[in-house]
Amino acid sequence: MSSPYDDEEEEQEFEPDEENPRKVLYSSDFSQNATKTESSSCWFDSLEQTRDSTRAPQRTRKWEKSIPRMTYCYESFKYSTLKNYFHTKQFDAAEELLRAFYSSQNNPFLAILHVVVNEPSFHEAKKNSIAYFIIRQFDKALRSGECNQSIALLDDSVKTEAFRIGLLKNCVYLDPIVSAFDLQVNAERLFKHYVDMMIEDHFYKEACLVAAALGLQHCFSVRQIVIPLIYQDRINLVEKYLHNSPQQQLETVKTLDEMCDRSFNLRREVLSTQVPFAKTQQLYKKNLCKLGAKLAKTYDIDPDLCPNILLEKQLGTIRFLFHKRYSDNSIENENWIDLIKVAVGTSRFLQRQLIEVFVEFNDLESGLKWTEYYKLSEEDLPVEVRRAKQLFSSSETTVTEEIWDDAPSQDEATNPFDGTPFPLKREQVVWADSKETMENALRRIQQMDVFGIDMEWRPEVTGKASPVSIIQVSSKSEVIIFDALRLKELPEDEIKKFFLRLFVENKTCVKLGYGLLNDFRQLLKTFPFLEELLHKAGNIVDLQTVHDKLRQIEGFFPAGHPPVPQLKGLAELTYLCFGVLLDKTEQMSDWEKRPLKQVKLLYAALDAFVLLRVHDFIEGRISEMQTAFRIGHKTGRDFLKSRARKKPFPVNPRASSGAASSLYGRGRGRGFLRSAVEEPQPAGRGRAAMLQRHTEEPPMKPAELSVVCDTMLQGLGRQLRNCGVDVRMLDSYDDHDLAVKIALEENRVILTKGSPFQKLSGYLSAGRCYAVRSAGAKEQCDEVLRHFNVKVSVEDIFSRCSTCNANNYVKVTPDEMRRCIKKLKHEVESPVAASGGHIDLETFHLNNSQVRVQVDTVPASVLDRVDTFFVCSHCGKVYWEGPHFERFQRQFAHILKVE
Repeated sequence: MSSPYDDEEEEQEFEPDEENPRKVLYSSDFSQNATKTESSSCWFDSLEQTRDSTRAPQRTRKWEKSIPRMTYCYESFKYSTLKNYFHTKQFDAAEELLRAFYSSQNNPFLAILHVVVNEPSFHEAKKNSIAYFIIRQFDKALRSGECNQSIALLDDSVKTEAFRIGLLKNCVYLDPIVSAFDLQVNAERLFKHYVDMMIEDHFYKEACLVAAALGLQHCFSVRQIVIPLIYQDRINLVEKYLHNSPQQQLETVKTLDEMCDRSFNLRREVLSTQVPFAKTQQLYKKNLCKLGAKLAKTYDIDPDLCPNILLEKQLGTIRFLFHKRYSDNSIENENWIDLIKVAVGTSRFLQRQLIEVFVEFNDLESGLKWTEYYKLSEEDLPVEVRRAKQLFSSSETTVTEEIWDDAPSQDEATNPFDGTPFPLKREQVVWADSKETMENALRRIQQMDVFGIDMEWRPEVTGKASPVSIIQVSSKSEVIIFDALRLKELPEDEIKKFFLRLFVENKTCVKLGYGLLNDFRQLLKTFPFLEELLHKAGNIVDLQTVHDKLRQIEGFFPAGHPPVPQLKGLAELTYLCFGVLLDKTEQMSDWEKRPLKQVKLLYAALDAFVLLRVHDFIEGRISEMQTAFRIGHKTGRDFLKSRARKKPFPVNPRASSGAASSLYGRGRGRGFLRSAVEEPQPAGRGRAAMLQRHTEEPPMKPAELSVVCDTMLQGLGRQLRNCGVDVRMLDSYDDHDLAVKIALEENRVILTKGSPFQKLSGYLSAGRCYAVRSAGAKEQCDEVLRHFNVKVSVEDIFSRCSTCNANNYVKVTPDEMRRCIKKLKHEVESPVAASGGHIDLETFHLNNSQVRVQVDTVPASVLDRVDTFFVCSHCGKVYWEGPHFERFQRQFAHILKVE
């Protein structure tokens, strides 16, 4: 007897990837042709032409057709009853129906496969479908012992059939099937050769998903699976594949480091691998370096093991410092010189690169000074510097002297404490760098009822983490600054005793800080053995969390202070409370340099001293306004509970001792997935509770929601932007931590998915980070809009530029656009008028600005069909209403607010 779904799945073709809906498959014929054009520059163009071709031949799925099938059929299952229970949310009844079916079958493993594949929702390939629910409930029954079945029923033929079904529908059902059918046991013997065939046929996504689910990463080199996925820009799959595989993590970072070597020919490497659908536009060494640094940081890999990535990071730091000095003018010259010296170090390569950067910024005079400082030879210098050197040597002109050594600076001549915005004198600041001074300071601290605490460390200009340099503790009458570098020299027991007295013993003392989570994280990087001790700290108040909540209380801060947009963090909170600007120019300093200058002591002391003033002001305003808001006190455990990365998934207890755990290893019902993000729920289950607290609040307009989308959610970002939401999107190669920086600086909500949620949410207050559950971009957009109770109107559709996120447009008539197009084709026309200005026919700049209108993207065929063109005032992209607008309206008709 044949399987009831044999014919149905026999001719199944590969489905387009949700991440790349335009994905077109092609055969190895093109790969052979690609090698012929290796010496030609048209290889990338030919790859693009092949990707865009709608008649490209499809790759064969030999591995899929080679898996043997079983013959079985079951007729006793009540599909309609289960469907009714599921859609009416009678999940207990649904589970009971399934349990009754399991217990009545001689082989429930084969029976459940039959039920799943014959369930109509199986072809939807969604995690909130009935088919997925059936598999998960069967797995749950096995874990809980409700369905006790002999392990002998799971022979090789049953496992192979389960594996074959798990591969269908883009492997959506693979993970729960691996867990329920114990496919990790003997996985290398049973299934490794199928993964080999996938790799041979260039199906790297499928090979990645199967190898990760079965724990077979150790059987393959990173160049077989990981590197091709990187070429295809599937970084989220790379992170999933590397999870719980330390050897592969290290090998991946080392391989990326080799590819970041300046002598490495990346183009030749891509050609030799013949990876289909390689994202050639993004395959630059800069992106590979960013990815390598991101993975090394995520997996705690020693930076010394990837010297090329470290070198590129240092060069990037040097360019960043140049930007801070020459463009932003936001760093003092003396601090800039100190940091440049640390960043360059003794590397002759970086010393030469430093001089070239001076040439780029057109500062040859300073470049000559650094040339003399590093004693660079003539052959090491750019041509421009050589000429400038000859010019200075042949004339009486001399290079301007700058601060190079530890000579006294101007702040030694004047007392910077004289002009402080708060009553803080130099004699109130105590420097503690010895056992005696530290002991005396701790005695005074233990008598305090409240103190402010802050920490400073040098920016990571060397590509490695910097230790905490100083710890500032302030009362209302004095500020004590501990030298953490000297503290680090003490024995471990004495260091523990120091922090025990500082944070734990005085339990009634309130400890105030701003952004304490970052301080605690940096402290644990410096003293890793303090984690258990810091968990015991109590009465901690993070004014950053308080600041975030007070933003939502209208009229809390006094009116009348003129807005200063560039302010952020503690400087912004201080300004809102007192109208006083804190000088933050010393923030980027070499805090490891001793002795500290007076101006640095002042900066460090004020950062702790002002915390008590701000706290008193907020308490006073709460009492004055009689608001229900209260300042919450937390423990160190509350701050650090999100610090630990997601723990490895439990190993399947029925697996062999040598098998790795799967993505959905048996957790015995302990909720091991929910530490990072809740397990996917069936439609309607849990979603109502998730939305309840938001739908009870007044709805917001799309423009009122500002978000930053994590690396794997670019599709969601574009959909939200089309709905009018203010969206920043991370690139695939960016570090997840960049989302935190953007969220804090621009007051945005982070949208992420999967394991990064646990890490990112720890940096922000409650509600500022959301883990998306849905799979497709459209479903994700729907979920986010509903979660935050955003009401979208027709006017919001395409109200933002999909390219740059701007929401200002200039209207241009078809006649005006027609004259621009004619001018682009070298036909002379008079200047074209636009609303509020004109489009320069020579440069096509908009409204006398530097924004060039993208006239070349407008097809001549739409000029007679469009009434008005809308030109983005920020990037110059041109829009007009057409069928795409109507299609988008239909897609989101269920959430559109139509008047």
